[in-house]
Amino acid sequence: MSELRAFAAELRAAGDVRPEVEKVLFKGAMNIKKDMQAKMRGSGSFGALANSITFDIEGLAAEIGPVKGSGGGGLDFGANIAYFGGTGWGGKHSGGTVEDPEEALLREVPAFEKYLTEIAVRSLE
Repeated sequence: MSELRAFAAELRAAGDVRPEVEKVLFKGAMNIKKDMQAKMRGSGSFGALANSITFDIEGLAAEIGPVKGSGGGGLDFGANIAYFGGTGWGGKHSGGTVEDPEEALLREVPAFEKYLTEIAVRSLE
């Protein structure tokens, strides 16, 4: 029982790691946003939408992506078409030429996990 109490005391002593986790979350969200903006900017048809890609952090969650009505030269409604395509003139499929945003997330996961693991290990030392 004393070992369990000692472990519980260690966890309490680890303190609040939230500020460090919030920094990692912010950096990860920023990296994903920049990655998505670069992919959008590289599109000949949808490059003007790049600046509509932003992120919001609420608690320990981040929402990253294009914000409708944020500018983008009045074209920001087209982000969905840029990513997933749509019906073009004459019923032909168009768009869908910008990489799926999930790919930017997947590229960031290893660094995100690495830094969170480092925080967890440090908190238990």
